[in-house]
Amino acid sequence: MSFRLLAVLPLALAGPVHAEQVWHWQECANPIRLHITVEADGARLADTTIPVCRRERARIVPEAQQRMIRFPAGQVAGRLGSPDAATLTGNLWEAGAEDAGLVLGVSFQTRERVLVNALHLAFATQASRSEVAPGVVVHTRVDRDAFRARL
Repeated sequence: MSFRLLAVLPLALAGPVHAEQVWHWQECANPIRLHITVEADGARLADTTIPVCRRERARIVPEAQQRMIRFPAGQVAGRLGSPDAATLTGNLWEAGAEDAGLVLGVSFQTRERVLVNALHLAFATQASRSEVAPGVVVHTRVDRDAFRARL
């Protein structure tokens, strides 16, 4: 009997288990605003801001339809090796929620096929940059005014 008590005792003394906190794309009472820009050779393909909130990973409920930003990308068709500029589009979506920030999925596709499928880590506290295809860059930064209001 004493052996069993000793085996359980360290778990009881360890204290409560803290839920993992991650950044998630959603509205909440006090979100930070994440500014996202997608550029090709200096020209902007997408320029938007999304709300990002700190949440317990276990409490994030999948949405019926995933949040996604779609944008026309015909001007990079040649760069991506596609003759189909008319149907070339880009997409941004949440591919993962992490402690340091949001993992964004970035893709470019035509009706027939996916040309690029990449990831970009958007930090919640600093700017970041990823080249997802030659000459195609994703930039993210936190809206500093919204971030300061959280502190």
